[in-house]
Amino acid sequence: MSFSIMWITHVAKFMNVVKYSYWGLALVTMKTYTLIALLPIFLLSATTTTLEPISKSIPQTLEELIQKETIKRVQTIKIQETGSREDCAGIRGGSGEIGCWQILPSTFSALKKKHNIQVKGYSYEVQKLATIAEVKLDVIKGLTPAQTLKKWNSGNLRPCRQGINRWGIKYNSCKYVKEALTIYQSL
Repeated sequence: MSFSIMWITHVAKFMNVVKYSYWGLALVTMKTYTLIALLPIFLLSATTTTLEPISKSIPQTLEELIQKETIKRVQTIKIQETGSREDCAGIRGGSGEIGCWQILPSTFSALKKKHNIQVKGYSYEVQKLATIAEVKLDVIKGLTPAQTLKKWNSGNLRPCRQGINRWGIKYNSCKYVKEALTIYQSL
């Protein structure tokens, strides 16, 4: 679903050829989410007991997988928040959110600080950069798409809630995640 069989075949062939110990990668795909996990794979040689560095092609492949999953989640959030509009940078939400990813100004400032984004302003490019940086951390940490979406919608991973916020806007974090997962699965 989120990765090709060719990648698994490449790793399997690589593991059979290498005679030294190294850290391997495992990519586990489940029905509605992808979990990327690092695990030790030990292949000991009869002639050495030292750990040898992993081939440079594997981390590049992992980085490509992380980037692909990050972009898919970022696109999902954008579509869920503002549809497929290209002119969404200035859209304002009922609770003060701004832009394609409907980020509150205080959240946006915190994201820029957290990810050391020095660019000023609230342009589409800066919004996208901040969103990608935050979502990429979720992917690296192993959060599922549902967890990323829940966190984006409510700011935390606590159980779903519904109600009316202080601006009089109805919210339902479980409904948001369910609708967004449908978008995610279609991408």
